Amino acid sequence: MIILKDNQPLVSVIVNCYNGGSFLFNCLTSIQQQSYSNLEVIFWDNCSDDNSSSIFKQFNDSRFFYFNDYKHVKLYHARYKALSKVNGDFIAFLDVDDLWMPNKISVQVASMLSNPSLGYCYTGFKILNQINGTLRSAYNNSSLKSGYISSSLLKRYTVGMLTLMVNRNIISNNQLNFNTKYNMIGDFDFVMRLSKLSKGLAIRKDLAIYRKHRANLSLLNKEEHFDERKQWAEEILELAIFPITHIKHFDNETMYQKSVMNLPNLSLNEQIKSLLSLKGIFVIKMFLRIAYYQSKKLLGF
Repeated sequence: MIILKDNQPLVSVIVNCYNGGSFLFNCLTSIQQQSYSNLEVIFWDNCSDDNSSSIFKQFNDSRFFYFNDYKHVKLYHARYKALSKVNGDFIAFLDVDDLWMPNKISVQVASMLSNPSLGYCYTGFKILNQINGTLRSAYNNSSLKSGYISSSLLKRYTVGMLTLMVNRNIISNNQLNFNTKYNMIGDFDFVMRLSKLSKGLAIRKDLAIYRKHRANLSLLNKEEHFDERKQWAEEILELAIFPITHIKHFDNETMYQKSVMNLPNLSLNEQIKSLLSLKGIFVIKMFLRIAYYQSKKLLGF
């Protein structure tokens, strides 16, 4: 049941924070400046030892709620805990180093209310590379899919967690939550299970900004990221939740991405060995990568 206040359902915004003081003010400001007003912020401070809590407390906003259970846990354990605190009809997520456009929530709520069968919606987003100063769309928004899209997401994952809005009923009715065993792919796992339960809507507009910087967890722990993808594929294959061909494509892509990451450090023989371990389109893609690196080496670059 959607509970309305001034004809607006309540939206719960989960903000997970661990030592996010460098970005937090801008993040919370982008929430406070939303054109949509009926929201609550569940701010989960994962035992930060910087100035994050003092920055949060500068926001004198009755809609902002602070939580800290004084025990540091992995990100998806923190997400799991924060999810238990929400009161909203819809739930959205924004990490401290990311931002929203002012109309992000209003556009999504309107879409969800217009399509009662939807369990979730998501939008396009831009990537702000703070290392080189560039700003670009994460995806060609025409590639964002709607409907039952789990198979599509296994081939090309396009859901940014900072853009996701979920109907709370889908979560409560299916006991959906974040898997606390993951450290890197918990968002992916959550969205993949969500996409099997319900139709989703892609809003083909860039309504959020993901900040890429040297402290991004995914950049600092690439090996763990690939290992968790491999583990996920093996477990899901046993459960027969998705078609075998789609899981094998996902697994092959994981091997390809891991090989690409290590390619500059490999000898030619090792590069060829990695090529032979792949299948399908990834053989061609790896061949082109190896040719590129070998040509650079011959030219002295």
